[in-house]
Amino acid sequence: MSESAEAERHRPAYTLEDDLGPDPPSIEDLFGGDLSELSESESEASLFGDGDREGLEASEAPSELGKENGSNDDCDSDYCPECISKPSKKATTIPRPSFTVSSTSLTTSAQSQTSSSSPRQKASNVRRRVRRQRQKALARELWGTEPSEHARDVVLRRSDPVKVGFAADRFAVAKGAHTGKPGTKTDLVDATRVYSLKELQAQGFRHIAWDGITPSPILDEEGRVIAALCGRPQTADYVEAMDGVFNAILSEGQNVPPPLEGGHRRGGFRAYNIGVAMGMGSASPVALDNKSMAPVLARLVGHRGVRRLAAYQNAAFALWAPRLHGEYQHAMDDMYQEKLDLPQNFPGVFSAATFNFGGDVWTFKHRDHFNWAFGWCFVTALGRFDARAGGQLILWELKLVVDFPHAATVALPSAAITHSNIPVLKGHQRVSFTQYTAGAIFRWRENGFRTEKQLKAEDAQAYEEAMRRKDSAFQQRLSLYSTLEELLSSEL
Repeated sequence: MSESAEAERHRPAYTLEDDLGPDPPSIEDLFGGDLSELSESESEASLFGDGDREGLEASEAPSELGKENGSNDDCDSDYCPECISKPSKKATTIPRPSFTVSSTSLTTSAQSQTSSSSPRQKASNVRRRVRRQRQKALARELWGTEPSEHARDVVLRRSDPVKVGFAADRFAVAKGAHTGKPGTKTDLVDATRVYSLKELQAQGFRHIAWDGITPSPILDEEGRVIAALCGRPQTADYVEAMDGVFNAILSEGQNVPPPLEGGHRRGGFRAYNIGVAMGMGSASPVALDNKSMAPVLARLVGHRGVRRLAAYQNAAFALWAPRLHGEYQHAMDDMYQEKLDLPQNFPGVFSAATFNFGGDVWTFKHRDHFNWAFGWCFVTALGRFDARAGGQLILWELKLVVDFPHAATVALPSAAITHSNIPVLKGHQRVSFTQYTAGAIFRWRENGFRTEKQLKAEDAQAYEEAMRRKDSAFQQRLSLYSTLEELLSSEL
């Protein structure tokens, strides 16, 4: 293999430079339509799927909406489409939870590495850091990191909460709450079995006839938002853009090898991950090597519609779980500061994404237990199928079965909640796209960019402290969830 070919093989499939090049996407490109002509209420509704606002009581109406110039002078969020050029004052106000390691310990590994580097390497690292900081600043300006206050008013007050008879205190996670548990034989009995809606209802499941648009947070017994039916933007061309994403995944799927006989533990379809992961013996986060599939995944990650979808997932995360989103942001910032050579799929807080190919994607009963235990995985369904007759999302511990239409997005703690799908009807087509972050990345970061084995060998005292932290980690992670009352009152 020539040097140029070898270099191209190791080139990240997609970087922020690809996305924020000479012609960066505008907010209209990301969310659709000419937002400059919309009032704030209309533009926020189009972003989050508010739909018809008729009948909104005066006491519920957001203040300062519909001003003649279409902007809100009181809005200090870079999330708002009308105020997108304003730097966010709130973006830095989310405190690091007490269980995260101090900045001093976080930089220990980086300092030791830099001290042994050559002057040329040091200069290269500085240039990379400056470039990444510049890219990050531009990405936040364009994509947004936090919802504006009138987004909360328009979206949260118009949401339709789903309350369940389950508390997140009962999540089955590994000690230290970095990862989940794969599930017992009882949890996963008949994991590959096809269930019908009628059968599930007979077992006591509640059917949520979701339209895929109305935002619906899922509240546990304590009122915590533990998952969310996020919906989709209401701009005129968003569904058309998602049609394009579906067609692209379907088309690229022709280049994907057929699924293995019997499938994998998630289902009988081909699934490929791209981005950064950690686990299975790796000592630090690594870029996933997809070998022959790398060109296919690179094309999909660079697809304008996929980038727009990824932006919406990130924005919805910031709206429904701001503390959790903030912890993801801190973790990703620290990871990319420590590992400058790692690629980034999209501007946002997720380290990896999955494309599920095949046209007949439905998952077996499973948990994604390697993901961060209390973290959220964002899933978007795509295809041509009747969502009332197939493709429903089953959330087993919550006893819910949810209609999951094309272009709709759902957020759930996939490491802790067992989930699966009902297959779509014969002749119908369905694929999906997800974003997530491995729990091992959070553990590595908390250990000062070391595995537990490395930490024990290098610093026995720090290792003992890390082991003690595991006793309180469950409750500390649990506190990252918000209540609907907090979101409505902005008390975060």
